[in-house]
Amino acid sequence: MPKTKPRGWWPPSLPTLIAAGTLFAVALYAGFALLPLLLGPTLMVGVVRSTEFGTTMIAGTTDRVSTLSINGLPVPITEAGDFSIERAYPVGYTVVVIEASDRFGRRETETITLTTNETTYARKKEEPEDRSLEGGSDSIEDGVN
Repeated sequence: MPKTKPRGWWPPSLPTLIAAGTLFAVALYAGFALLPLLLGPTLMVGVVRSTEFGTTMIAGTTDRVSTLSINGLPVPITEAGDFSIERAYPVGYTVVVIEASDRFGRRETETITLTTNETTYARKKEEPEDRSLEGGSDSIEDGVN
């Protein structure tokens, strides 16, 4: 019988290559699955503006967030992570605290200061609507004699 030289670790055999590829795939998937845990929640407030009705519109986007609150009151979030809320704040200086938290309890907080005066919340004066009936009188007859 011919003597065979014992095989070392290089060049790798097919089962060794398959095992190494499997371990690499598992490590790659574990890194992908742990990414939300590593990154935490993100919060970006995009719009803060006064409306014509005396309220303030606050809107923005979130990512990896399970709960969102503005000054302690819960705010609904869409599946895409967007939020938009209209709130009334008093005239003067107001601090608005927006807090987002993820499912692991980590928090992201953004603080906005609003300074409003009475003219900011002045309502638009609209002309009254014409409520007359076309082609007839404004009276309603009930048919009772």
